[in-house]
Amino acid sequence: MKRGVYVGYCSIYRFIVDLTFLFPFSENWKTDSQDADNLAWPIFIFIYLFIGDIIPTALLLRVFVTHTKSSSRASSAVTSRHNESIVEMSDSNDSVLSVHSLSPNQTGTILYSCPSLLKGAQTFPTEQLKNFQVVVLFYSASSTSMSAEVVSKLKSVYEEVNKSPNALEVVFVSCDHDVSLFTGFYDTMPWAAVPFEEKEKREQLLELYASRELPEIFVLKKSGGIGTKSGRSDLEKYGVKAFQKWITLVE
Repeated sequence: MKRGVYVGYCSIYRFIVDLTFLFPFSENWKTDSQDADNLAWPIFIFIYLFIGDIIPTALLLRVFVTHTKSSSRASSAVTSRHNESIVEMSDSNDSVLSVHSLSPNQTGTILYSCPSLLKGAQTFPTEQLKNFQVVVLFYSASSTSMSAEVVSKLKSVYEEVNKSPNALEVVFVSCDHDVSLFTGFYDTMPWAAVPFEEKEKREQLLELYASRELPEIFVLKKSGGIGTKSGRSDLEKYGVKAFQKWITLVE
């Protein structure tokens, strides 16, 4: 808003200054000044350029620079708050999760150290994941804008490829900070999930999630490492055919 006001003021100001050249006195002054061989007309031109061009340009540059710096600070603040909302999940006592130094190669170890997962209202032995051709980790939170759309697309792939037994299993890793948000969101999914009460496991898996852009899909290798972090991109680009690509990445 401030930038627009400055532009408006400068435009009006320049228009008024330009009007001085349309009046007879301006031409007469120029002629008289040249005839008298004095500096009145050159001084007038200098003042015109200074007032009509240099000052408005300087003001506009100042406004644009200030606006750019403000936008940069605001963007940084939004990014920082978004990152904190993912990493700083709280338990029932609102205690902030601690941060560990982990390697992506430990993903499988962390996941399989969880004795059992959820699958709907039932428990699902984690060891059974080894029976599937492809296992993917689905990182998301109920509050992210694209979550419902990605869940819908992933559900279509999940249901289609699992017409053949043990083709694909998805493990939902919740980034919500409240169990009621987790439960409400997970109720829309047909696959497995790390239980909300497994705070340490979710925290460790979340630390491996480096991009911080929810939702995201990671393909898990048979060795326990990450085959690709571009699962969501594959899903959006290839649809059901993304599964064929994921099969090639698990070994």
